[in-house]
Amino acid sequence: MRVGELATACRVTQPGMTRALGQLVEEEFVSRIADTADSRAWLIRITPKGTATLHAYRAEIGTALEPFFRDLDDADWRALERATELMAARTAVEKEAAS
Repeated sequence: MRVGELATACRVTQPGMTRALGQLVEEEFVSRIADTADSRAWLIRITPKGTATLHAYRAEIGTALEPFFRDLDDADWRALERATELMAARTAVEKEAAS
């Protein structure tokens, strides 16, 4: 992704995303790759370290939330799945760009 696309997806300014990415690059969570289609631009790619950290963070969140959801039945899980699909469809960056 380009920096501007990441900023839009995260709902932050492009300068704010540039600062955040600088820190993420420094910590080796992401890397910058020259955009062959635009020599002025960089593409951002998550590194193996970034992927591992993201997976660990998601597992930690899942563990913290599990007690609140452990007693849901199949119908409840289907309702949550559908709600998630609706929210994702209504908040997608691609949809906003087309508006």
